[in-house]
Amino acid sequence: MINPFTGFFTKNTLKQFLVYHIRWQSGFLVVFPATKLGLFLGLPLWGAIMFSSVCGACIFFFIDRVIFGVKNN
Repeated sequence: MINPFTGFFTKNTLKQFLVYHIRWQSGFLVVFPATKLGLFLGLPLWGAIMFSSVCGACIFFFIDRVIFGVKNN
């Protein structure tokens, strides 16, 4: 049987996972206020959700690049 967690609990991989998990949980801090702002601006619920998704993508694009170590060419 193949173990899918082989190598997962190495120090570097676990650290990267914890940083990503914190980033994932912090998404709420962006999405919730952005959704409320969209509703305040008069958008329908589906529009406010789309608005908050775009806000989250704009912010977390750069954070994910740091987490995953993407280099600029």
